[in-house]
Amino acid sequence: MERPEKEEDKHTAHFWGAVGYDFKMENLFEYQIPTNSNGKITQQFYHNNILQGIVKPWMEEVSNRLRDSFILEEDRDSGHGPKGQNIVKKWKEKTGLKHYFNCPGSPDWPPIEKCWRKPKSTVKSRMCLTHEDLVEAV
Repeated sequence: MERPEKEEDKHTAHFWGAVGYDFKMENLFEYQIPTNSNGKITQQFYHNNILQGIVKPWMEEVSNRLRDSFILEEDRDSGHGPKGQNIVKKWKEKTGLKHYFNCPGSPDWPPIEKCWRKPKSTVKSRMCLTHEDLVEAV
């Protein structure tokens, strides 16, 4: 099989995952839409699906004793709401979610970057013609 030649036949899938001290997310969260003009997830999507759908249940499961140690590290992706007052920033403030944005270009790479290295190289080395091919490669 050949790679799709038409731009409209090409699709991009994004994956979101989390790791932490003695913790690894069981399954990657996959999403194909929506993205903004730079191909990143929108703040609305991040708020509804990641923060509300994944992070909030984690926060509710963590006991009061451990809640102070629950800190979300994010990169400065526009969907994570790093600038100005926005739906993501307001949600984090309202729920009391401790978080920080990692320093771009830091010699101390965030641990999640190392976790993504293998899946990214595997996907790039394969011809993923179907959605199932992509999920299997990841």
